[in-house]
Amino acid sequence: MVNKITVLTTDPNGRFKGEALKQVEESNALAVERFRFRPGQRHLSPITYWWADWYSGGSSKWGKTLTLSDALGFVILNISSGSGTAKDADWEEQARRAKTSGARVLGYVRTTFGKRPKAEVMQEIQNHIGWYKVDGVFLDEAVNGWDDAQKPYIPYYQDLYDSIKAKYGEIFWVINNPGSNTVEAMVSTADVLMTYEQSAEKYLAPEVPVTPDHYLKYPSSKFWHVVHDVTQENYVAVMEKAATEHADHVYLTDLSFVPSPDPQTPAVNPYAAPPSDWLLERQLIWARGGLELQKQIDSIQTGAAPTISDNGDGTASMTI
Repeated sequence: MVNKITVLTTDPNGRFKGEALKQVEESNALAVERFRFRPGQRHLSPITYWWADWYSGGSSKWGKTLTLSDALGFVILNISSGSGTAKDADWEEQARRAKTSGARVLGYVRTTFGKRPKAEVMQEIQNHIGWYKVDGVFLDEAVNGWDDAQKPYIPYYQDLYDSIKAKYGEIFWVINNPGSNTVEAMVSTADVLMTYEQSAEKYLAPEVPVTPDHYLKYPSSKFWHVVHDVTQENYVAVMEKAATEHADHVYLTDLSFVPSPDPQTPAVNPYAAPPSDWLLERQLIWARGGLELQKQIDSIQTGAAPTISDNGDGTASMTI
C-alpha cells in the first residue's frame, strides 16, 4: 500500500508556487471570510472597561457579559488604559474565557488623537498579542477629521493601519474610536469605526446627524454605536433607531456619563459595570430580531388595554 503525501513546495526565493500557491491563497481567503462579520447581522459589542474578574463567580461583570454568546461581537481588554507593563495571570485567563465565548477580543491602546508616537502604539499592540493573544486592537482617542485641527492627523491613522496589517495580517482587527462620525478619509483607517458614543437623548434627537451619507457606501458591519443613559422609557426608540442607522455593532447601557475636569476620569462612568439585567436581556432579544414581540410583552406587563375591532365577517382582531 502506497500513501501519497502532498508537500507544499517553494521557489528558490522561498515563495509558494503552482498548486502550493493555490492552496495557500484558498486558505488565506477562507481565513479572511471567517474573520469578517456579515453585513446586516447584529452584534452586541460591549465596552468592557472593568477588571478581569473571572474568579468572582456569579458576581463577575465579565461572566455576565460573556453569556451573550452568539450575539457577542467585540470585547475589550483595558488594563490601566493600555496593555499594562507586564503579563498578568488574571487577564490571561480572562482573555482565554472571552475567546472561548466566541467574542473577538481587542486590546485597548490610546492614540492621543494622533499625537502618541507610533512606536509606543505598536509596542502596546505587541504586548497585547504576546501576553493575551488578542484578535485585534481598539485604538481609542482617534480623530474624526472634521475640523482643521484634526485633518493633519488622518495620515497618522492610515499609516498606523497599514503598518498593523503589514505586521499582523488581514485577520487582525483594527478598530478606531473617534466617538463620532468621521470624514470619509477615516473610513479606510480601520476595519471598524466606533462612530457614536454619547447619550440616548442625543441619539434620538432628530437634529443630531449619526450616519453621514458617505458611510452608506460601506458595509454596515464597519460601524459601531455605543449609547449610554438608556431608560425603560426610551430603550425601544433607541433600538428602533439603531436598526436604521447602518451600524451592526451596538451597545446600550442604562448607566450615566457625568464629566469631570479630567477627561480620563469622569465623575460618573457609564462603563463601570454592565447594564442592568433588563437592558442586557432586551439587547439580546433585539440582536436576535425579537423586539416587536418584546414590545407586546411590555405592553401587557404595563397593563395597557388591548384594542378589539370587529372585522365585519364574524371575527374580531385584537391589538396589544
